[in-house]
Amino acid sequence: MLAIGVRRLGFACGLVASFAYIGSSMVNDLRILYVTFGLIPGSVFCYYGLAGIVTLHKWFDKKISLAMAINFSGIAVGHFAWAPLTSWLVEVYSWRGAVLVLAAINLHCVAIFALLKTPEEHYGPSYANLTIAKESAGSTESSTAKQKKAAHRFIPDICRQPSYIAFHMLNILFNMSYLVGMSYLPTRYVLDGGTRQTAAFLQALVGVTMGLLRPVHGLVGDRVSRWRIWIFFVYEGLSGGALVLSALFDHFAWIATCAALFASFAAGYVVLTLPTITDLWGRDSVPHIGAHLYVDNAIAGLVLNPISGLMMDITGEATAPFLLFGTLQVVGVVLGFFLVYNVKRTKTEIMTTKVETT
Repeated sequence: MLAIGVRRLGFACGLVASFAYIGSSMVNDLRILYVTFGLIPGSVFCYYGLAGIVTLHKWFDKKISLAMAINFSGIAVGHFAWAPLTSWLVEVYSWRGAVLVLAAINLHCVAIFALLKTPEEHYGPSYANLTIAKESAGSTESSTAKQKKAAHRFIPDICRQPSYIAFHMLNILFNMSYLVGMSYLPTRYVLDGGTRQTAAFLQALVGVTMGLLRPVHGLVGDRVSRWRIWIFFVYEGLSGGALVLSALFDHFAWIATCAALFASFAAGYVVLTLPTITDLWGRDSVPHIGAHLYVDNAIAGLVLNPISGLMMDITGEATAPFLLFGTLQVVGVVLGFFLVYNVKRTKTEIMTTKVETT
C-alpha cells in the first residue's frame, strides 16, 4: 500500500467499489450478486479503514489515541445512519435504485481520498529523506540497506515472534466477544420474549454509547500514554465482565445497564488497539499489523456465528454465548498482561545488549 500510495490506491478502490455496485443493480443472478455486491465491495472497504489508520499514524506522534478516536467515531456515525438510509432508499427507489444511490455515495470516497495525504506525499522527497536520516542516525548501516531489509524481512521476522502470534490470537478472541455484545444482544432479548422495538433500542444504546465515548477514551489514552497498554487490557476485562453480567439478568433495565457498560469499555478497546500496537512493536509495524487486524476481525466473524448458533441449540439458552465469550475475554486479559510483560522485557534486554556492545 505504501509503495503505491494511499491516494492512488484509494482512487482505484473507490472506482472499483462504485462500478461493482452499478453492476449489482443490473444483475439477475444471485451467484453473481455475491461477487458484485459482497466480495468486491467488502475487499475494498477493508482498505478504506486501513488507509485512514496508516495515514493517521504517519501524521500524529503525541495525540494518536484522540486521532484514532475521532476516526472510529466517524465510522460509528456511518454505521448508525447506514441502516435507516438504505431502508428508506429501498422503499423509495426499489433495491436496484438504492444500490445505484450507494454507488454514487461511494464515488464521493474518490474525492475524499484526494485530500488524504501522508507526510511524504505532502512535503515531498525532502521529508522522506529527513525521516530516513533520523532513523539511520547512529547506525553504520546505510539507509537504503535498512529500507530493503525492512521491506523483505519485516513480515516474516515479526510473524515468527511468539508474542505477535499470541496478540493476534487474543485479538480474534476479543473481536468475537465484541461481536457478541454488538450483534447478539438484541437477538438474545427477542428470543427471551422481548419486543423488537425494545431490542432495537438496546442496539442503538450500544452504538450511541460507543460513538460518544470514543473521543473520551482517546483523550485518556493520550494523557496517560505511559499506561496505555495496561488500560487497553483493563478495558477488555471490564467489557468481558459486562457481557457475563448481562447474561445473569432478565429485567430490561439491568440488561440495558450492562449493555451500556459493555459499550463504554468496548469503545476504549477499539480506540486503543492501534496505539497499543505502536507501543509494543513500533510505528513501522502499523501498516502490516493493521492489515492483519482486519483479517482477525474477519476470522472472528466467520467463527463466531456457527459456534454461537450451535451453543444456543445445544443449551437452549440465548445467553450461552455471552457467558462463554465474556469469560474467555476475561481470561484472555490475564494472558495479555503476560504478553505485554514479555514484550517489554525482550525490548529491555535488546537495549541493554546494544548499550553493552557499544
